Amino acid sequence: MRLIEIRDRVRGIIRNDAYDEFAIDDAVNDVLASINTAGRFRFHENNEDVALVNGTFKYAVTSTIIAEHQILIQPQSSDQAEVTKYPGGITEGIADGAFEGTTGDTPTRYARWKDEWWFDPVPNATAAAKTLRIYHMKDLALLTSDLDTPGINARYHLTVLAYGAAAMIDPNAAIRTGGGAQSVGEVYDKAFNNMIRQETWNPDERPTLVMDDRFAEMEGWGNVV
Repeated sequence: MRLIEIRDRVRGIIRNDAYDEFAIDDAVNDVLASINTAGRFRFHENNEDVALVNGTFKYAVTSTIIAEHQILIQPQSSDQAEVTKYPGGITEGIADGAFEGTTGDTPTRYARWKDEWWFDPVPNATAAAKTLRIYHMKDLALLTSDLDTPGINARYHLTVLAYGAAAMIDPNAAIRTGGGAQSVGEVYDKAFNNMIRQETWNPDERPTLVMDDRFAEMEGWGNVV
């Protein structure tokens, strides 16, 4: 939903068709800010491209980038390669001749210093024709225009954003749900927690196996070894 549509839903939830739009917008953005500080979820994943410049090893970092998890040069091409993180600090790198000493066709290492990416070797004229793609976690953008669409999945526009904004305006407003009458605040809390459980799923995680010693005393019984 666009912001103007979320606004209408909020007014419907609190049963006030004339409620101030700026107050609703602030409440919606407060919910988005809460999501940004609650953790890093699948909808925070993003990427951006950096065009290399001859002789330039420092590049500005978009302020909403929280943490990068992979940098590729020439993404989706036969020359694709990973740029690895420099193992030491910036000062140690400079002492070793990295980041400002040597030049090369392709940067192979990077570091982040404050609001800059630093790449080594320093891109030369050949490297300047290449692109770096930075995969990272990025804050959800706040909504400022009627036609802005939230950066979270559409399934959460009503259940989390609209109900969340309504909860910030009137948390005790009663609504009827399948489970009976509930407050807007209760509906929002449940939706928010469900979103966190669903969006933090990670296919790379494996459950920790805990040894079960309940049958240890059976050792030696029959064919139990």
